[in-house]
Amino acid sequence: MAGSFRDAAAWLLKQLRLPLMIVALLLGLAMAAIPVVIRALDDVVDKSLNHDIAWTGQNGRSELYDLARAVIAAEEDFNAEARMRIELALDIMFSRLDTWQAGVFGQFVNSSPQRKALLDRITAQFGEFERDIRNPDFERQLPELRRKILVLETAIDELASQAYDFYQHNKAGYSAELRFLQRVHNIITLSLIVISVLLILVLYWNNCSLEKSYGVQRLIAQENAYLATFDMLTGLSNRKSFMGALERAIFDLPPGHTIVVVAIDLDGFKPINDVLGHKAGDALLAEIGARLTRFSAAQRWAKSARFGGDEFMVMLVLEAEFPAIEALVQVLHETLREPLRIDDHFLTVDATMGLSLLREQSLAAEELVHRADLALTTGKMEGKARRTLFDEAMLSRTLNRGRLEIELNEANLEDEIEPVYQPIVDLPTRRIIGVEALVRWRHPIRGVVLPSDFIPAAESSGKITEIGRIMLEHACRDATRFPQPIAVSVNLSPVQLMRMDVAESVGRALARSGLAPDRLKLEITESVMLQDSRGTQALMRRLQAQGVTVSLDDFGTGYSSLSYLRSFPFNELKIDRAFLSEIGEDQQAAGIVQIILLLARELNMNVVAEGIEQEEQAATLMALGCARGQGYLFGRPMGFDEICQCLRQQTPPPMGAVA
Repeated sequence: MAGSFRDAAAWLLKQLRLPLMIVALLLGLAMAAIPVVIRALDDVVDKSLNHDIAWTGQNGRSELYDLARAVIAAEEDFNAEARMRIELALDIMFSRLDTWQAGVFGQFVNSSPQRKALLDRITAQFGEFERDIRNPDFERQLPELRRKILVLETAIDELASQAYDFYQHNKAGYSAELRFLQRVHNIITLSLIVISVLLILVLYWNNCSLEKSYGVQRLIAQENAYLATFDMLTGLSNRKSFMGALERAIFDLPPGHTIVVVAIDLDGFKPINDVLGHKAGDALLAEIGARLTRFSAAQRWAKSARFGGDEFMVMLVLEAEFPAIEALVQVLHETLREPLRIDDHFLTVDATMGLSLLREQSLAAEELVHRADLALTTGKMEGKARRTLFDEAMLSRTLNRGRLEIELNEANLEDEIEPVYQPIVDLPTRRIIGVEALVRWRHPIRGVVLPSDFIPAAESSGKITEIGRIMLEHACRDATRFPQPIAVSVNLSPVQLMRMDVAESVGRALARSGLAPDRLKLEITESVMLQDSRGTQALMRRLQAQGVTVSLDDFGTGYSSLSYLRSFPFNELKIDRAFLSEIGEDQQAAGIVQIILLLARELNMNVVAEGIEQEEQAATLMALGCARGQGYLFGRPMGFDEICQCLRQQTPPPMGAVA
């Protein structure tokens, strides 16, 4: 179709070639004649503008009368408004003087020395008026100013009268010349109209072609506008659109209503993405987006958005108290928890939610979203799969964390970071067969700061890598000075594994301290395996190639999976304290621990039970076959000298008893 259209257009152009050439010639002649006519018209118009001279002169007279009336009114009732009217009238007269000194009127004035002298006298008089107005005693000078205006009226009347006489003298000749040139101009204009009609036919064809191109451009512009405000994968609004809607909602918030911002983070999304692939992950996000869209559509005033990754945001404007708000957010939570099918897989995901509320226009949109994010972060730290409402204490913790980041950057960490050691014992004999190195920050002002207080700040500030290196080197040095050759365990956080070259750092620490590699254990958590499973596997094999033991810490509390135990070459499992609190009373808890022990035995892994605080717990663990334990029952974390004293008080261990 497009080809036939082009062929027809080409045939039409071929047929119209001669007429178009003639039209082009006529157009060229008309275009050549136009400048000549226009130049002649300009000359006559310039001359005919003498009527403007008369009009300009008469306006100057009227404006002087306005100034006189303003002065008379000020004499009767002088106030700020009257003074402003005088100043305005005077400004208008100064503008009129500028007009008289330029253009056609200026030529008219300069053509006569008498008129030029007259205008100079008028200008000088108005300069005196301006000085009079600036005088602080201006009110008393009003009568004198009125007298001067009356004197000046004669001069302006004379100038205006001369301008009018000049106009009347030349008007007839200019009018005849203008009429002739107008007829010539009309003929040329008519010719151009005819030629233009012919050109329009050609341009119409060109516009039809361009319209098709413009249609494509409009579609592209519409798509770009959509992309600027919506997320392509889920169809939800993006961050920019959401923040704009939230700002408008805050500005228009009706009395008695509450804005609820819900920050949502999907729990367990990364394992699905890693195991089933990005296609399945995208399908999951699209389904979550569809659920949020349906939920928002069911509300009177709501908006949902995807902020990136598996993070979503929902805004609700409700006329309700908190119990009703909480119930609605629970409905949202249950909506996201509903099972879904992706390809041949039935999946269930949970979500962690952070809520912030606004009942009056007291917060900016960014702050409201920030508070929801803080509540979300708090919920994730407390165990995920929960809904957490923002409170002011979260801001305090954030500020405290910021202060700790600053203090960590200023601290002499080599001197202030130190390890304390908690015993790991052989349960049947209660002998210390190893220790876990736990970090402490000996702050010069705060005193001893626990890791739960400063490790998050260290991770966010990047200081965790330096702290990890110091702890590793310090623990290795201390282990070489223990009275007995027991093992020392050092924790590695996920951030350390991402930011520092662990294998090289371990090699340097062992070489500098002279510690035997088989006496060093490195404890990592399950979350590390979710971030870079292949990289973590390679790192563990490099560490084990050096002779170092790798332990899976807090087993059973995170994303425990049998596939991880099969794929990752762990030497040891540490059962989390969460399973021990009711192990003596709850048969289910005891059964889980027994299964972990059997699994570890089959995989040739050692097991250490953490958090043992009661004799009954220790007895139950031994009955289940657990040989090693750690907890307050056997000793709290202690300094180097204290752990050395404990080791001296026990007889040397038999060969092969190192944990």
